[in-house]
Amino acid sequence: MKNNLIINQLPCFNASYRLWLFLLFLAMLLASCKKQEAGISANAKQQNAQALSKDEVISFLNNQIKTAKQNPADSNSHFLINIKADYRKLYRRKSPSPGSWNLPLEGSPTYHGQKLGYRKLHIFRDSTTKKVTAEVIEVLPDPIALQLGQINGPQHFSGKIFRYNLSYHLSSGAILSNGKTTGEIRPGPAPFREHLLNSPVPIKGSSSNDPLMLAIVASCSWSQDWYIDGEGSLTIHSSMSCSYSFYQDCMWSIYDDFGGGGGGNYDYEYGSGGSGSTGPSTPATPEPSNLPMEDAKPVDPEKMMDCFALITTPNAAFTVRVLVVEPFAGTSFNLGPNSFGHVAIQLSKTGNGQTITQTIGLYPTGTGLAKLESRGQILDNGDLKYDLGATYAVNSETFNKLISYIGGERKDYHFTDFNCASYVYQAGQAAGINIPNPITNVGISGPGGAGFADTPAGMAAALREQKAKNPGMDLNQGGGKASPSKGPCNK
Repeated sequence: MKNNLIINQLPCFNASYRLWLFLLFLAMLLASCKKQEAGISANAKQQNAQALSKDEVISFLNNQIKTAKQNPADSNSHFLINIKADYRKLYRRKSPSPGSWNLPLEGSPTYHGQKLGYRKLHIFRDSTTKKVTAEVIEVLPDPIALQLGQINGPQHFSGKIFRYNLSYHLSSGAILSNGKTTGEIRPGPAPFREHLLNSPVPIKGSSSNDPLMLAIVASCSWSQDWYIDGEGSLTIHSSMSCSYSFYQDCMWSIYDDFGGGGGGNYDYEYGSGGSGSTGPSTPATPEPSNLPMEDAKPVDPEKMMDCFALITTPNAAFTVRVLVVEPFAGTSFNLGPNSFGHVAIQLSKTGNGQTITQTIGLYPTGTGLAKLESRGQILDNGDLKYDLGATYAVNSETFNKLISYIGGERKDYHFTDFNCASYVYQAGQAAGINIPNPITNVGISGPGGAGFADTPAGMAAALREQKAKNPGMDLNQGGGKASPSKGPCNK
């Protein structure tokens, strides 16, 4: 209609010439549609060539299981020997790979003592060899996204997808944020340098012959992580998370540049299903794990600080210590055997032949999921077993500023925005003590960059970095046990 209107408004053209132009335009439009239909038809033929029947899938799996059982010593597919294959649960999804099938497997990934995800066999026809093959896919949702209720369907999935070959060796994987691929997973330790991608990346348009070139600027960094796979084995892997200056829904194609392989897709089925048998439902949200010394005695911080008045200030000595319980000692993991870890602050005043020491830490008051965001409370952290301890010598003025901060208004607790690590850092800021910033990457990288939070692991890393820059710094990296606190006093 718009083109006809333009033609009719041209006074120099007579009716026959306008008709000729219209017929030419119509012919071009029809040719374009036929070309698009031809592309769709070719794509459909390619998908049909890749497609598998259910009988083919069952035959393939039976042969794999039979071979594994007949030659258990020589078989690389040991997990198939004990597999309970219920072929009634075979299903395939309409997208993104209609030619492949999935078989749910018993067992699930375990992250920080919580069974968070699921695993499945993904059976497909290899695009190169044209042979039927399979891989194990383990889906591990991001614990923080689960806690916040942000995973309510595939388009909102945040977490990690792990690909294993039939020998159950990790081959590759992907990191997703809100349904989009934002990073890569590789076996083994993480590289120690940042990777910068700043070049045009081809993104498939309406057909494979119609690439769309987009300038994607991504700042990517590697980290090391671990979890217990569905076979109960420790899997240490490296993860590359990226922050994109241009971000859109075509990240599947972008990930292909990072080396994605296997069946060509990263299926995740939380809140969705396939035909016949449905996929896994949305997982139950696990409760936060217990924090180190969270059952310790709650104290009034002001009364704890009042005790220091028992020692007169002239000629007194003052020390402040930051004590860190690492989630996984010696690593940068934000979760580990010690839960999220903990950071406590210890104040000591020596004079008149005596020393008064108080060790405290910030904790939530809630239980279960309410731990994540609740009214804060101060607990006595005397006798705390720690992995890292940094000591700062201060003067009376700095010490008194610290006392004023700790004895002041109680802070609300938030598991990422203001936690034990935040509390100790802010206390140092208020007093002018050079306690380093414990901020670090957490969760999954997504639009606008990765998530950040103050964490005990971040504090440990910051203290080690501070030590590296200041060799004379008093940093105990051998761990120990804090001395008992004196407890509350009345003026």
